[in-house]
Amino acid sequence: MGRIIKLGMVALYFGGAAVLGYTEHYIFMSILLVLGVLMSYSIVRHGSIALAMKALEKQDNDKARKYLNETLNVKWLSSAYKAFYYMVDGYLLTTAGQRNEAITSYELALQNKIKRSEDKAIMLFQLSMLYAEKGNIAKSRILLKNCKDLEPKGQLLDQVKKFEKRIR
Repeated sequence: MGRIIKLGMVALYFGGAAVLGYTEHYIFMSILLVLGVLMSYSIVRHGSIALAMKALEKQDNDKARKYLNETLNVKWLSSAYKAFYYMVDGYLLTTAGQRNEAITSYELALQNKIKRSEDKAIMLFQLSMLYAEKGNIAKSRILLKNCKDLEPKGQLLDQVKKFEKRIR
């Protein structure tokens, strides 16, 4: 659900609570107030990161950037969502040719809580490739080793093996 829809729902919850309070239906008013607070919390702590990731999966970079830009303040996101924010941002910056900014985003992502080792491996691999492109092969090898230590599987493992041969 996009931020605009969430904000509309928050307005409806709080507006409905005001009407119910005015008509002295305090139990229902309380329910709507709690729902409004929970939805507000969701907007602040989660942003539209899940939507940005879905757009990225569909290779719709413009929509992914739009959803990232809906984030009120990256610092307010939960640690896991902050990591995914920077992961998506890093990918979008890489595809836009902004390598230095992408490196910064991936490094910020790695400073946050990443639950799945596959996600962390992907970020380490992306960083490794970016450092290699900049000519920092030593740093690239360290990041690639860290990626391999997470035991990537499937397509990522194949890419890691190919890339490892290229930077030897």
